[in-house]
This record gives sequence, structure tokens and C-alpha cells, in this order.
Amino acid sequence: MFIVIANEFPVGFEIVVKKILRLLFHVLAHLYHSHFRELVLLNLHTHLNCVFAHLSVFNHRYQLIELRETEILQDLVVALKILGDDEEIATEVNESVDEYKDVINKEPTMSLADQPINMFPNPSPINTQTLATQIDNI
Repeated sequence: MFIVIANEFPVGFEIVVKKILRLLFHVLAHLYHSHFRELVLLNLHTHLNCVFAHLSVFNHRYQLIELRETEILQDLVVALKILGDDEEIATEVNESVDEYKDVINKEPTMSLADQPINMFPNPSPINTQTLATQIDNI
């Protein structure tokens, strides 16, 4: 089997790539949420951060995952300084919140970073610190 450069990508290629990246993002979010302490003990957290940074930059460039889905780890993007200025990221998140204000159920005094992570059916944690604060405490 060989690849001919002149051939175009299949019709559903973008849909498949979007789904793969979305699922990869969910896997990374699960690793941070449920297994970060173990990753630190195994000294693998830097590799996880590297994979997350590459995925974040790739998604920022090509916008393949909807912003409302990636908001859950925006505090981590800010903490790791992946995409540049905090103000620039905050502006993008605020614009996204305005766009999806009917979908996102949040209290007016709560920032997105203060919301507990409830992506998975596991029982919600008793401690509702932000992910960046939890990382700093380890």
C-alpha cells in the first residue's frame, strides 16, 4: 500500500479527526481529574502536560473541538501558560460563555475555573478546588 500525494482526503475525514481529538481531550481530562496524583508519583505528569499542551495548541489553531467542551480545562491552559496572555484566553472564554449562555448553567459570581469538574459519572469530589489549585498543592 502506498499513498499518492495528488489524492484528496476522504469525504468524512474532518468528522473523524474531530471525533478523535474530542475523545483524546476527554481522556486527558479524565487523567487530570482522576489519576493526576498517581501520575505525579510515577513522575509522568510532565509527559501528560506536554501531550495536553500539543493538543491545546493544535485545537487552538484548527478549532476542531468546540470551545464549550474545552472550557473545563481552561484554568490548566492558563496555569501552564500554553496559549499566551491570560487576558487573551479569558476573552475567548468570555465570548464562548456569551455564545452558550443558555447552555451553560452557572451562578453569576462563579468563574468557569471555580466550577467543579463533573465530566465523568464518578461521584463528585468533596473538594471543589480548581484543577490548577489542586496541581499546585501536589
